[in-house]
Amino acid sequence: MQPYPTRNGLAIPTCEVELPESHLNLQNPNNWNNHHREFSAKMFSHTMMLKTLRDLSGMQEMMPMDIHNFGKDTLHTRYSPPKLPTPRQAMDRIGEAWEEDEELHIWNNDLKLYELKPITLSLYKALKREYWKEK
Repeated sequence: MQPYPTRNGLAIPTCEVELPESHLNLQNPNNWNNHHREFSAKMFSHTMMLKTLRDLSGMQEMMPMDIHNFGKDTLHTRYSPPKLPTPRQAMDRIGEAWEEDEELHIWNNDLKLYELKPITLSLYKALKREYWKEK
């Protein structure tokens, strides 16, 4: 297993990595699921900054399940999680998201679906405080 590739400390889009072709009916919405480029949840839950980075809508992609995580030759069997970005790399990406009004794509366990939520001013200020503590 090789580490998932990164660019400037962030996981690259899946279209840039070597993956097999899907054998599923891609017209069926049940054959798709959400991939967080910055995986795994455990690694990216250590700080508010890393969790926010992982939850950015632009850091997630819908993928056919048979090349994402269901089967023997999937992204998650070919690649180990990407190396953690530095706080500066994470905050640069979050700052870009803040400037462009990018939203967070967050799983709602009660509703069993993803919801889009804004990056609030209070969250952004808290992230900046956390970043300055870690510098």
